[in-house]
Amino acid sequence: MNKDINFKYIEDFVEYIVDRVEKDEDLFLTVVGKFEEIKTILKDVMLFEFINFESLQIEIPIMDNYNSEFIFSIWMNDGILEIGCEKLKNKNGEYDNPCGDETYLLGNVSSKIIPLCEGSDLYFVNIEEYNEECNECCECDCHKDDDGGYTIKVKCDLDLDEAMEIIDKMESRLLEVNKIFKEMNNMKNLFRF
Repeated sequence: MNKDINFKYIEDFVEYIVDRVEKDEDLFLTVVGKFEEIKTILKDVMLFEFINFESLQIEIPIMDNYNSEFIFSIWMNDGILEIGCEKLKNKNGEYDNPCGDETYLLGNVSSKIIPLCEGSDLYFVNIEEYNEECNECCECDCHKDDDGGYTIKVKCDLDLDEAMEIIDKMESRLLEVNKIFKEMNNMKNLFRF
């Protein structure tokens, strides 16, 4: 089955795929996109509780001139969300099979990926561009930077307890990511690469 699926924000898409996996623990989902898209998904997934980051293979494309697609995968394992991320092309420049039970294609991925997903439910994901409108509880200031990126400042109407809870969750996630980077550095030193 091939189907278009639309979301206003990437956060809505991330919440959708996490909900899908949490509701069906046998489901293995994959998302195919370019580095910036997958990086945004990883940032949003970090906000959820009970996620295992051990299967991540984070490689910055600038380091090896890789400019093709990445695959992000998400599944449940004994009540804990597992996520993975890796390059979609192998060392020979050929696409690996990106397909899960459901596969979501973001943005302008190569059409060569579509035939690889014959046994998978395939979704073409459309995410609207960011618009500067905001809901009533927030004040937003968005502007384009000189380097082509965007800076967004958001002030929300939160009480102190809600703000501290969000900060605590972020600190916990950042500590977990820091552990992963320390392990990666230890592996690099161990294997001298």
